[in-house]
Amino acid sequence: MGFWDTIKDVAKIGLDSINAYNVEMQELKQQMRQKSSDELKRIIRDDVSLGSSKKEKTMAYSVLKERGEV
Repeated sequence: MGFWDTIKDVAKIGLDSINAYNVEMQELKQQMRQKSSDELKRIIRDDVSLGSSKKEKTMAYSVLKERGEV
């Protein structure tokens, strides 16, 4: 059953990668919750080249939405 073992291994690697991404995003969201609404709005407005990544922008928007400010 070499084929199915390979499929299982690939699926496990994919699942591990997804889980790591989810942990990273939750940690980033927790960091964003510590910031003021003005700081979060600045993160959303900043150009990616100035330091705010797309992940940061996404989590900043999510926190503002939780707070009812978007």
